[in-house]
Amino acid sequence: QKVVARLPATRGDVDAAVLVALDNLRTVVGLTSLLLQVPRTVGVPSEHTTQWEAMVLRQALPAAWLGLAISGGWSAWLARKLAAYDDRTDVTALPVGVNWSGTALLIAGVAVPSAREHALLPAEEFAQAVWQDTSSAVFLAGLVQLGLAAVGLWASRGGVLRATRWRPSTAALLAPVAGQALTWLGFEVG
Repeated sequence: QKVVARLPATRGDVDAAVLVALDNLRTVVGLTSLLLQVPRTVGVPSEHTTQWEAMVLRQALPAAWLGLAISGGWSAWLARKLAAYDDRTDVTALPVGVNWSGTALLIAGVAVPSAREHALLPAEEFAQAVWQDTSSAVFLAGLVQLGLAAVGLWASRGGVLRATRWRPSTAALLAPVAGQALTWLGFEVG
Protein backbone atom coordinates (compact mmCIF):
# COMPACT_ATOMS: atom_id res chain seq x y z
CA GLN A 1 0.00 0.00 0.00
CA LYS A 2 1.26 3.44 -0.89
CA VAL A 3 2.23 5.87 1.85
CA VAL A 4 0.03 8.72 0.62
CA ALA A 5 -3.19 6.75 0.91
CA ARG A 6 -2.71 6.55 4.70
CA LEU A 7 -1.81 10.20 5.31
CA PRO A 8 -4.34 12.26 7.27
CA ALA A 9 -4.92 15.93 6.57
CA THR A 10 -2.11 18.05 7.99
CA ARG A 11 -2.26 21.33 9.88
CA GLY A 12 -1.32 23.10 6.64
CA ASP A 13 -4.27 21.48 4.87
CA VAL A 14 -6.66 22.70 7.55
CA ASP A 15 -5.13 26.20 7.56
CA ALA A 16 -5.43 26.43 3.79
CA ALA A 17 -9.05 25.24 3.83
CA VAL A 18 -9.99 27.80 6.48
CA LEU A 19 -8.24 30.62 4.59
CA VAL A 20 -9.92 29.72 1.30
CA ALA A 21 -13.31 29.54 3.05
CA LEU A 22 -12.79 32.95 4.69
CA ASP A 23 -11.67 34.47 1.39
CA ASN A 24 -14.75 33.05 -0.33
CA LEU A 25 -16.97 34.38 2.48
CA ARG A 26 -15.47 37.86 2.10
CA THR A 27 -15.92 37.80 -1.65
CA VAL A 28 -19.47 36.45 -1.57
CA VAL A 29 -20.57 39.02 1.02
CA GLY A 30 -19.11 41.86 -1.06
CA LEU A 31 -20.63 40.62 -4.31
CA THR A 32 -23.99 39.99 -2.65
CA SER A 33 -24.08 43.59 -1.49
CA LEU A 34 -23.43 44.69 -5.09
CA LEU A 35 -26.05 42.30 -6.43
CA LEU A 36 -28.66 43.57 -3.98
CA GLN A 37 -28.15 47.11 -5.33
CA VAL A 38 -29.11 46.23 -8.93
CA PRO A 39 -32.80 47.32 -8.67
CA ARG A 40 -31.86 50.52 -6.83
CA THR A 41 -29.40 51.34 -9.62
CA VAL A 42 -32.20 51.51 -12.19
CA GLY A 43 -34.79 53.07 -9.87
CA VAL A 44 -37.55 50.46 -9.94
CA PRO A 45 -40.41 50.41 -7.38
CA SER A 46 -39.81 48.90 -3.94
CA GLU A 47 -41.85 45.76 -4.81
CA HIS A 48 -39.28 44.99 -7.52
CA THR A 49 -36.46 45.45 -5.04
CA THR A 50 -38.14 43.14 -2.52
CA GLN A 51 -38.65 40.41 -5.14
CA TRP A 52 -35.07 40.79 -6.36
CA GLU A 53 -33.64 40.56 -2.84
CA ALA A 54 -35.66 37.40 -2.19
CA MET A 55 -34.37 35.92 -5.47
CA VAL A 56 -30.75 36.71 -4.61
CA LEU A 57 -30.95 35.43 -1.03
CA ARG A 58 -32.99 32.30 -1.81
CA GLN A 59 -31.43 31.27 -5.12
CA ALA A 60 -28.10 32.97 -5.86
CA LEU A 61 -26.46 32.59 -2.45
CA PRO A 62 -27.36 28.93 -1.86
CA ALA A 63 -26.31 28.12 -5.45
CA ALA A 64 -22.97 29.89 -4.98
CA TRP A 65 -22.21 28.08 -1.72
CA LEU A 66 -23.26 24.72 -3.15
CA GLY A 67 -21.05 25.29 -6.19
CA LEU A 68 -18.11 26.27 -4.00
CA ALA A 69 -18.55 23.21 -1.79
CA ILE A 70 -18.82 20.79 -4.71
CA SER A 71 -15.92 22.29 -6.69
CA GLY A 72 -13.71 22.54 -3.59
CA GLY A 73 -14.42 18.92 -2.68
CA TRP A 74 -13.81 17.80 -6.26
CA SER A 75 -10.51 19.68 -6.41
CA ALA A 76 -9.35 18.20 -3.09
CA TRP A 77 -10.35 14.71 -4.24
CA LEU A 78 -8.35 15.14 -7.46
CA ALA A 79 -5.29 16.30 -5.47
CA ARG A 80 -5.59 13.29 -3.17
CA LYS A 81 -5.92 11.00 -6.18
CA LEU A 82 -2.82 12.53 -7.78
CA ALA A 83 -0.89 12.17 -4.52
CA ALA A 84 -1.76 8.49 -4.36
CA TYR A 85 -0.99 7.92 -8.03
CA ASP A 86 2.45 9.57 -7.82
CA ASP A 87 3.08 8.38 -4.25
CA ARG A 88 3.89 11.95 -3.22
CA THR A 89 2.88 14.17 -0.34
CA ASP A 90 3.66 17.54 -1.92
CA VAL A 91 0.55 17.96 -4.08
CA THR A 92 -2.19 20.45 -3.42
CA ALA A 93 -5.71 21.21 -4.56
CA LEU A 94 -6.29 24.28 -6.66
CA PRO A 95 -8.13 26.75 -4.41
CA VAL A 96 -11.65 27.23 -5.67
CA GLY A 97 -13.22 30.62 -5.26
CA VAL A 98 -15.55 33.26 -6.58
CA ASN A 99 -14.07 35.42 -9.31
CA TRP A 100 -14.52 38.96 -7.96
CA SER A 101 -13.78 40.93 -11.12
CA GLY A 102 -15.68 38.57 -13.40
CA THR A 103 -18.76 38.67 -11.18
CA ALA A 104 -18.60 42.46 -10.83
CA LEU A 105 -18.47 42.68 -14.63
CA LEU A 106 -21.44 40.34 -14.83
CA ILE A 107 -23.42 42.54 -12.46
CA ALA A 108 -22.52 45.78 -14.27
CA GLY A 109 -22.62 44.37 -17.80
CA VAL A 110 -25.60 42.00 -17.63
CA ALA A 111 -27.71 42.37 -14.47
CA VAL A 112 -28.01 46.18 -14.50
CA PRO A 113 -28.86 46.46 -18.24
CA SER A 114 -31.30 43.56 -17.85
CA ALA A 115 -32.94 45.31 -14.88
CA ARG A 116 -33.27 48.46 -17.00
CA GLU A 117 -34.82 46.47 -19.84
CA HIS A 118 -37.31 44.63 -17.61
CA ALA A 119 -38.17 47.52 -15.25
CA LEU A 120 -41.76 47.77 -16.50
CA LEU A 121 -42.59 44.13 -15.80
CA PRO A 122 -44.52 43.16 -12.64
CA ALA A 123 -42.21 42.68 -9.64
CA GLU A 124 -42.04 38.87 -9.67
CA GLU A 125 -41.55 38.72 -13.44
CA PHE A 126 -38.87 41.44 -13.16
CA ALA A 127 -36.82 39.41 -10.68
CA GLN A 128 -37.22 36.21 -12.69
CA ALA A 129 -36.29 37.88 -16.00
CA VAL A 130 -33.15 39.52 -14.60
CA TRP A 131 -32.16 36.24 -12.89
CA GLN A 132 -32.65 34.29 -16.14
CA ASP A 133 -30.64 36.80 -18.19
CA THR A 134 -27.80 36.78 -15.67
CA SER A 135 -27.81 32.98 -15.31
CA SER A 136 -27.82 32.60 -19.11
CA ALA A 137 -24.77 34.86 -19.37
CA VAL A 138 -22.96 32.78 -16.74
CA PHE A 139 -23.83 29.57 -18.58
CA LEU A 140 -22.63 30.94 -21.93
CA ALA A 141 -19.41 32.22 -20.35
CA GLY A 142 -18.85 28.75 -18.90
CA LEU A 143 -19.32 27.16 -22.34
CA VAL A 144 -16.81 29.60 -23.85
CA GLN A 145 -14.32 28.82 -21.07
CA LEU A 146 -14.75 25.08 -21.55
CA GLY A 147 -14.23 25.47 -25.29
CA LEU A 148 -11.12 27.58 -24.81
CA ALA A 149 -9.79 25.15 -22.20
CA ALA A 150 -10.26 22.27 -24.67
CA VAL A 151 -8.40 24.21 -27.37
CA GLY A 152 -5.62 25.01 -24.90
CA LEU A 153 -5.34 21.39 -23.83
CA TRP A 154 -5.24 20.24 -27.46
CA ALA A 155 -2.57 22.83 -28.28
CA SER A 156 -0.49 21.99 -25.22
CA ARG A 157 -0.48 18.31 -26.16
CA GLY A 158 0.92 19.02 -29.58
CA GLY A 159 -2.13 19.97 -31.67
CA VAL A 160 -1.13 22.91 -33.85
CA LEU A 161 2.27 22.96 -32.21
CA ARG A 162 3.17 19.39 -33.18
CA ALA A 163 5.58 20.56 -35.89
CA THR A 164 7.44 22.87 -33.51
CA ARG A 165 9.55 22.11 -30.47
CA TRP A 166 7.78 24.76 -28.41
CA ARG A 167 5.24 23.38 -25.94
CA PRO A 168 3.52 25.98 -23.80
CA SER A 169 2.72 25.11 -20.23
CA THR A 170 -0.88 24.48 -19.31
CA ALA A 171 -0.76 27.55 -17.08
CA ALA A 172 0.09 29.65 -20.14
CA LEU A 173 -3.08 28.46 -21.81
CA LEU A 174 -5.58 29.14 -19.06
CA ALA A 175 -8.80 30.01 -20.81
CA PRO A 176 -10.49 32.00 -18.02
CA VAL A 177 -7.61 34.47 -17.86
CA ALA A 178 -7.77 35.11 -21.59
CA GLY A 179 -11.57 35.31 -21.52
CA GLN A 180 -11.51 37.79 -18.69
CA ALA A 181 -8.88 39.93 -20.39
CA LEU A 182 -11.02 40.09 -23.52
CA THR A 183 -14.04 40.96 -21.42
CA TRP A 184 -12.21 43.84 -19.75
CA LEU A 185 -10.99 45.11 -23.13
CA GLY A 186 -14.49 45.04 -24.58
CA PHE A 187 -16.30 46.35 -21.50
CA GLU A 188 -18.04 49.68 -21.94
CA VAL A 189 -19.40 51.44 -18.88
CA GLY A 190 -22.49 53.43 -19.54
